[in-house]
Amino acid sequence: MEYLEDMPADKAGRGRVDEAKMRSFMAVHAAGSDLLQRTPYIARVQASNLLSHMLRTLEQAEQRKAVVGAIGTKDDNVVVIVGHDANIASVAALLDADWLVSGYQRDDAAPGGALVFELWQESGHQDTLRVYYTVQTPDQMRNTVRLSLEMPPGKAVVFLPRCSKLGEGSPCDWSRFESLAKTVIDDNFVK
Repeated sequence: MEYLEDMPADKAGRGRVDEAKMRSFMAVHAAGSDLLQRTPYIARVQASNLLSHMLRTLEQAEQRKAVVGAIGTKDDNVVVIVGHDANIASVAALLDADWLVSGYQRDDAAPGGALVFELWQESGHQDTLRVYYTVQTPDQMRNTVRLSLEMPPGKAVVFLPRCSKLGEGSPCDWSRFESLAKTVIDDNFVK
């Protein structure tokens, strides 16, 4: 973190961390996260409750009526849930979601990252869900790059193997996503 937070090279890791070492640490971080958050049983325990409330929130938006257990109201256009990288990794594991953002290891839920679920409603078409992971790249962090439309954070479209279709944004028919989520959520861990 010291390296990514633009600490001078002679101070980061007491002067012993350069870009190559930082990247090797990131590989260890990703492997640890994979073991601790993406192991199937651990993911079910850690993420079933959160994914259940996320599903209910998306259902509320899709149905445009109040749903018990949803976060926010039926009229909300955007709902933001703030959590930890462990929350992102566990939800991703339940959905078998993978991503790769430039500068990171595969499936690395990095600091400040976001797993985004977008419900697309198009007149005359079945609603679809698109998922992506976004995070400031290590170079953007290190160089304190001001993010903008011209200089956006890293982004990876997430393809859900049991749901997504080929095409822009790897859309998932809403009914298939709803079925997938209900299948992977363990009600024993839902409050």
